[in-house]
Amino acid sequence: MAAVANDRLKDRSNRKQLQQEWAATPGQVLEGIPIAILVDEFTASVAEIVAACLQDHKRATIVGSRSFGNASVQTITTLSSGPGAIRLTTNEYQRPSGTSLNRLSTSRDSDAWGVRPDSNFAFSPTRKQLEDWITWRQDRDRVRSTQADVALDPGELLPRNADPVLGRALTLFDP
Repeated sequence: MAAVANDRLKDRSNRKQLQQEWAATPGQVLEGIPIAILVDEFTASVAEIVAACLQDHKRATIVGSRSFGNASVQTITTLSSGPGAIRLTTNEYQRPSGTSLNRLSTSRDSDAWGVRPDSNFAFSPTRKQLEDWITWRQDRDRVRSTQADVALDPGELLPRNADPVLGRALTLFDP
């Protein structure tokens, strides 16, 4: 199933032989189903590409904080002179709108790079919220010693306040 109908995702470069396109298949689109994508400063690469594509096509609401800004393609070439290799950035993915996702060393916060959350969905957790989430996550990941410990109430598996960014995203699905 696809989230975007009748459009293409492209990688772009100055070399025509490296350009590729991927087309959505008509008739297999998840229409009418709300999609929320959570991003933060650690969201990069293919996660940014997917988020940007769905955002540009107004198929998903982006929640959280601005993404990392890395949609480059790197190629590793072995050296012919002996052991070793060199990694070169050879290409980049761009948003369907044509805007680059890459943050350069000269980029400013006001420049277009990465994926920004949609209006009213920009949210960065406070330090206290992050500490609470880490505590909850550590407790959730703790190996349970008895069967009684394993049989938790489903609401306790992921309480809405455990992850404040997810909690904000879930408001999209409230009646």
